[in-house]
Amino acid sequence: MNPIEGFRLVRQKGFRLVFANFRERILFDAFNGIDTITQVSKDQFTSRPANLGHGLHYSSSWTSEIRFGFGAALKYLGSSFEDYTFIDIGCGKAKVQIAWEQLLRKRGLIQNVLGIDYYDALLGDANSNYQKVLGKDGHFIHADASEVDYPAISTKLIAYLYNPFDGVILARLSEALRPCSVVLIYNNPEHADVLLRSDFQIVTEKPGFHPQGTTIVYARASNKTI
Repeated sequence: MNPIEGFRLVRQKGFRLVFANFRERILFDAFNGIDTITQVSKDQFTSRPANLGHGLHYSSSWTSEIRFGFGAALKYLGSSFEDYTFIDIGCGKAKVQIAWEQLLRKRGLIQNVLGIDYYDALLGDANSNYQKVLGKDGHFIHADASEVDYPAISTKLIAYLYNPFDGVILARLSEALRPCSVVLIYNNPEHADVLLRSDFQIVTEKPGFHPQGTTIVYARASNKTI
């Protein structure tokens, strides 16, 4: 590839990313009258969670990836979909939960919807956003995702991850989820190898021109069949 062609492709990808951020993040906030798009870097945290070194900064997931994950989970689980509890792990400001609730309402479905985050200040923003859009309080757990007693919540889980932490915590999370039957939606799947080594099987995947637009959906059964 000559330098001119390389520059053209880089510029084109840059334009696509700017447009994608507008379509996938800005429009969601503008339509719902909330702020989930503003990023929060770890050096802005006013408290220091124990595993902060393994976590990433807060940023919102693309809307299309949430919709893709919802559709894939619904297709895979079929009539048992409503038996599963949905958890956004590393929920931040609750965009994924809000979008998931909207998709449930659109289809007349009912499901328990939860969010987990280790940074308490984000959960205040999350509940405020929830109230504005859905007219009710959200359900949030302030905890390290790798230390939650997931079977106490439900033995049937749909878990959403927008690459919230490194492979160390992902491996711990995978073990914590073992007692449960799990459908796991992994957006920006930087540590996908960890899940494959933990016996998760790929259900479907959506490649994208950018990691934020790439999602893999996995499933793993406990001693009960999904």
